[in-house]
Amino acid sequence: MDGRELSAYRSVDCVGIKPERLMMVGLESLQTTLSKAMAAIDGANGSEKARLLAKAGTVVEFMLGLTNIAPGELSERLAKLYRFVLRGIARGNVADDKEAVAGALHVIDDLAKFWRGRFPGAVSATPH
Repeated sequence: MDGRELSAYRSVDCVGIKPERLMMVGLESLQTTLSKAMAAIDGANGSEKARLLAKAGTVVEFMLGLTNIAPGELSERLAKLYRFVLRGIARGNVADDKEAVAGALHVIDDLAKFWRGRFPGAVSATPH
């Protein structure tokens, strides 16, 4: 992680958001964005699909960057999952591959379910 990424993380952390809450916000954002992107693929709305998948890609790249803060086996496994999600996002964007986006969403759903169980205080007021 370069200094710019770490600085961005710390600036968010400085406003009082705990890391586990920040992760939950990212996961919830991805759940919503990937679901909307699949609907855009169904509706043949290419510009909306591209906008949503670009947004999702940015969130995943940020989360992937966070895995380098504490290197280790868990971080490596999370990084593999995030790279899988990025591949699904790319395939969905390039080839309108709804199944690839659905696979990415499935991984994010599983991570969110785990995260909610592990850090119940990080869960937002809005259910997903």
